[in-house]
Amino acid sequence: MKTRSFLQGLGYPIEKPNMGTEALYGLVWIAERAQAEAARALRPFGLTPGTLNYLMVVKHIGGEEGLLQGEIAERMLIKKENVTRTLKALEARKWIARRPGADRRSRQITITSAGDQLLTKV
Repeated sequence: MKTRSFLQGLGYPIEKPNMGTEALYGLVWIAERAQAEAARALRPFGLTPGTLNYLMVVKHIGGEEGLLQGEIAERMLIKKENVTRTLKALEARKWIARRPGADRRSRQITITSAGDQLLTKV
């Protein structure tokens, strides 16, 4: 009995699979399924994997004093412009607090007790 490779099992017409390619596709396949399962598990809490990540960064890296909005973007490897909308949504749900930072354009972000309790439940 001939064993098929992972890629052949997915229907890719290849004769001799490369182990590195097989490993990469396998990791991507597993990551996609894990992401979908995480999203399903977080849905009852009103969270996505992305919003959970924001809360985790604010709580565990920011601690009591919190983080500047730009620091959150740096930690999450995303552009500063993409952070504002999500932080506003988290603030509307009372999971974080946004206070003025050192200058008038910066915002200091801290976890609220409701956000902390949510993370404990999750």
